[in-house]
Amino acid sequence: YSQLVTFENLTETILNDNIKKGMLELDEQEKNMPIEILLSHLKDKFLTQESENIKGIFRTTNNNTWISCFSKIKDEILMWSHYADKHKGICIGFDKLRIGKTFKILNINYFSELEKVDYWDDGSMAMNHWISCKSDKWKYEDEIRLTPDLQYIKSINANGLIPFNKECITEIILGCNCIIPKEIARQTFNALGYENVQLIKLEKTIHSFGFDAVEIQ
Repeated sequence: YSQLVTFENLTETILNDNIKKGMLELDEQEKNMPIEILLSHLKDKFLTQESENIKGIFRTTNNNTWISCFSKIKDEILMWSHYADKHKGICIGFDKLRIGKTFKILNINYFSELEKVDYWDDGSMAMNHWISCKSDKWKYEDEIRLTPDLQYIKSINANGLIPFNKECITEIILGCNCIIPKEIARQTFNALGYENVQLIKLEKTIHSFGFDAVEIQ
């Protein structure tokens, strides 16, 4: 799991958005400032002791928002190349209903243009929008994201790992270039308590750009 954003980046985004909307009163000197200098000036101006409450809101939101990314598909060639060491790694399949009992599931919405939302109108809606939207260039990934319930956040360790029920895993898929022998893979996962999990090895198809899924008994 990864945290959302740094406070400084989020602050600058919101100030910049409010300037464009004309929501901030600027004096004549400020109106003539270049945008980069104006943003720095406004951060110094507004992020004082009296704005500690606002800073606290963002810190709390950032600390309580952790995200992990998944996909609805398991045989996309590009993702196996990008995320699994050029097809040498593995893919873990989860039961959506079981994992959904512990984590909130967000379907990703893909856009050709960045759609801005106002945090001050509805903070919760804005936060969900920010963490569930992505450029349509990534639409082939068919991504979903998980955020843990607040009660589980304290379980996240320094590496962003969080424990979950083994029954959430339904299948383990070996990439077509994975060098682990099939028999060793089955024995290893059985020893780890995954004897009931379906184990699959992807094999390159001969006449198309795709895979054949071969189950390992």
